[in-house]
Amino acid sequence: MGGGWQPISTAPRDGTFILLVESDGVVRQGRYVNDACRWFELNADWTDSWDGEIYQPTHWMSLPDPPEAA
Repeated sequence: MGGGWQPISTAPRDGTFILLVESDGVVRQGRYVNDACRWFELNADWTDSWDGEIYQPTHWMSLPDPPEAA
């Protein structure tokens, strides 16, 4: 996959973890869960804990490769 931010409509929906960005610029690591039909953060669901509103990311990017061992 190419580098840079891509429209969310092109994001993988196979459970692959990727970087996701909301319209306000907040970036999170997450994945799409087909059983729930929505985006989930790495350790939580993509939901505002204050009012339960589900946020939809607008763009995505592949995770970078990890650094090589020293």
